[in-house]
Amino acid sequence: MKLNKILSVAALALGCVACEFDEYRNKVVKQRLREPIKGVCAVTADQERVIAASLYDEDLNLSRRIRCFDARSGRLIAVSPFELNGLWSLRAASPDFDDTDQFWTLHANGYRLKWTENFMLTAAEAPLAANLFPGVEARAYYDMDIASDGTVFLTVEDMQADGLDRTYLYRKAPGNQWERTTTNDGLMYKECRVSHDNLSGKTMVLVSGANEVVRFSGLNDIGRVGLQFAQHGYTDVAAAGGHITVSTRNLGPNGYGKLFVLDVITEEVTDEMVFGKPMALGMKAPLLPGQAAEVSVFVAGLDYFPGKYGLVELTLKKSGS
Repeated sequence: MKLNKILSVAALALGCVACEFDEYRNKVVKQRLREPIKGVCAVTADQERVIAASLYDEDLNLSRRIRCFDARSGRLIAVSPFELNGLWSLRAASPDFDDTDQFWTLHANGYRLKWTENFMLTAAEAPLAANLFPGVEARAYYDMDIASDGTVFLTVEDMQADGLDRTYLYRKAPGNQWERTTTNDGLMYKECRVSHDNLSGKTMVLVSGANEVVRFSGLNDIGRVGLQFAQHGYTDVAAAGGHITVSTRNLGPNGYGKLFVLDVITEEVTDEMVFGKPMALGMKAPLLPGQAAEVSVFVAGLDYFPGKYGLVELTLKKSGS
């Protein structure tokens, strides 16, 4: 099984002019990621571990837990010894670039927690301050990403006293205060997912309900990428080198989901693939010295072949290599 079309990533640190999806490298961990949680998948900065979450255990009992996998073999390293429910429900996972083998999680109550691969808690950050911006009565936290320079990005719905609820991109660079997009640049519609492109320095926000991705430079809206209409919207976005991979639960034949790769400038779909039920994407790209010049996307979901929930890696390689 192979994705056939060419994905250009010219001028990147990867040093390749044209890339294509390599063979479909099947790293499914069968029965170990039942019903993945929408949008929750991340690769640690050292690229050795993948973090994902699921709603059920192997016996189909409701059990909301985080799971840590070996990024090379797909081996399950550890499962969180506790469930994450209610205010502690999981919203997102992101890499840490100080301790490159650790990762952060974002929870429904706005807390961000830092973990080892065996789920030892090493740090915690409080939610956004209630008085950070005037008129905000409550918040809903949707997604998080962390850039290689340590800048944290959040998508958050601010619920206003005047009823004009709006979702914003929040940004906090190391040593600075939280900022958010201005009213005119607000993201608009409820749940949005964020992926920072460390190779281009731009931030991509998926507005699922509007079938589009908003491109940001810092906190400035610099353009929109239109997506094919999907009845149930899109589940996640992963960005690298001026291209995005987006996932949807429909648009494929026979009710299957689909993955698309798009050029964020031209909006050209440069590759696509039918995938049973893709729920979350995690991007792997060379960000630290000594890492292999390879870009790949980890997909958490139900693969229609062999028909098991699990974790799959789709790898980019240099053309002709």
